[in-house]
Amino acid sequence: MRSATFSVIAAAPPRTDWMLRLTTWCNEGSLGIELTRCVSIEELRARIRSMQGFSAAVIDENIQSLDRELLATARDAGCAVIIVTGEHRRRDWT
Repeated sequence: MRSATFSVIAAAPPRTDWMLRLTTWCNEGSLGIELTRCVSIEELRARIRSMQGFSAAVIDENIQSLDRELLATARDAGCAVIIVTGEHRRRDWT
């Protein structure tokens, strides 16, 4: 098993399918990432502002309080942001 090369933070509503798959892949060692799951945007925001650096933040579009301010905070911390959308996006995140 390889050691994690990237540190990724993620937030999604409870029992979100893609989060369950991502967690499984990380636990199996299929991905070379260390995953930190957050239960809210406030927790995600606090962790991004902490001294621990994250390579990327993976966020479900449907989680409450997701806004462009959070995206700017992540960008300023050097953390890439990936927004997971469904078939019909609610917003244009670019």
